[in-house]
Amino acid sequence: MNVNSAQSVDCLSVGTIYRLSARLCELDYLNKLTFLPDELGRLHELVSLDVANNQLESLSDQNFAELMSLEKLDASENRLSSVSVLPPRLRQINLSHNRLEHVPTGLLEKLPKLQSLDLQSNQLTALILDNRSPSARSGSPLVTLNVSLNRLTVVPDVSGLANLKELFLSDNRICTLSFASFRDCPLVTLDLARNCIEQIPPGISATLPSLMRLDVSANELTNLPTELGLMKSLQVLLVERNPLRSIRQNIVSGGTNAIKELLRQRHVSTSEDVPPDSCTPQSVQVTECAPVPEQARHSNVKGDVASNVGRSVKTGAADTALPRVPPVNPAGVLQWSAAPKGSPELSLPELDVEAAWVDASASGTTAVRSLQLEQRTLQAFPMGIFGFASTLTTLNLSVNRITRLPDEIDRLVKLTELNLTRNLLRTLPISMARLPELAVLCLDSNPLGPELPEAAIFSPPLSGTIQSLSLRSCKLSRVPSANSLLPSNAPKLTHLDLSDNDIDTIPPELGLCTQLRSLQLTGNTFRIPRPAVLAQGTSAVLEYLRSRIPDS
Repeated sequence: MNVNSAQSVDCLSVGTIYRLSARLCELDYLNKLTFLPDELGRLHELVSLDVANNQLESLSDQNFAELMSLEKLDASENRLSSVSVLPPRLRQINLSHNRLEHVPTGLLEKLPKLQSLDLQSNQLTALILDNRSPSARSGSPLVTLNVSLNRLTVVPDVSGLANLKELFLSDNRICTLSFASFRDCPLVTLDLARNCIEQIPPGISATLPSLMRLDVSANELTNLPTELGLMKSLQVLLVERNPLRSIRQNIVSGGTNAIKELLRQRHVSTSEDVPPDSCTPQSVQVTECAPVPEQARHSNVKGDVASNVGRSVKTGAADTALPRVPPVNPAGVLQWSAAPKGSPELSLPELDVEAAWVDASASGTTAVRSLQLEQRTLQAFPMGIFGFASTLTTLNLSVNRITRLPDEIDRLVKLTELNLTRNLLRTLPISMARLPELAVLCLDSNPLGPELPEAAIFSPPLSGTIQSLSLRSCKLSRVPSANSLLPSNAPKLTHLDLSDNDIDTIPPELGLCTQLRSLQLTGNTFRIPRPAVLAQGTSAVLEYLRSRIPDS
């Protein structure tokens, strides 16, 4: 009954559904249901109930107490203020985008099969999932918990949840962290963005040894524990928009590897006894000997420009105008992204002149390894980039308007990471496949669909080096072919993100891609695998797909 304006469901229709031994009931999308009939409880074989996008203010206790076979409940996008009774066999619950102020205490004790719980965008101030001791919680199968966009002031206690892999707590009011809340919890993803956290306490590497993604952006952090640099499992570390005193913006903009390298060197060389103004991977402190001009203080590369100005005054050099863009920093990073709002924009060199780019970088003694060009409103790939072809390893061109890549892209022989998120690419040149060292490729939010130009990615040598491929929101209608993704062709591919596309079928042969450690498929139109399977994680999805391969 989707895309209607029904305000009620009569008993006759429910009775008809009952006689059909319903397995699935959908009453979602643009209806106006304000209540559910008590007769719904007669659907004893009902496995999935979707009442999303209605105007429900409550869920009848009688309805749900009798739905003993129900495994999936989607009541998102309603007006629910509380939920009291839930069927005991539920595996997946989506109560996001409601008005919930509380959920039943000890929910995991009452729902022993629960694998996925989505409570984002409600009004929760506290969440007590389990009253048992941590040692008694290990049997819970909960894999994913999303409590983003609520009013939590403390982290929910998830200690002892031996299957919990993903925890989303962004956009709350959390100010302090205690790793006791995460003990014996094998988290892979932890999202704490946009809270008011002031410190990450010691012990994260010991408490969360499997952590692959940590997002603490937009908090109140002034420093980071150096042990983060030693975490081999950590692949994504997001720390933007924090008042970090010990790490300059050019390092933050250099991405996860640059941040970890700096932290690792500090940990090893100084045992965390690092002056707060230390700013280079070698922890060399830069001393400013004169006031910094106003323009430099507000630049997005203020660390580099300010330190250059300070040194100029210190040595008695004549005052000169600020450069159009800052030179390469000691870590080999060129931070040429758009300036923050309210700051003067720094103009780029002539876009297609390699010599102009090399001159502007002032890279005579320091090789350019990372080039950041985010939000520069570029409509074409700047050919000046090739001035750094022999040394460039990281290139960020995200949030521009680039419509095509040049055939000469394979000149970037050292490139290992390429970010093209949010451009206007409709195809990719076959020469991209000739990039010999590219490992991370992000193409999110480009109109590449309906089918991916596979030859540009899954041909050698790129097919043998690619490790992470992100294709979120690319208007794709099908998964890349199994032959392209198999370990025999893409042996190092461990992360594949196909979220938020228009894919209506997942081929069973995808299950043969056993090298994948992270496979993201949410937000597509397919019905199989079911969300309950997706919630169990990549290994379970691959195993399920293999089970559907017809016997030869």
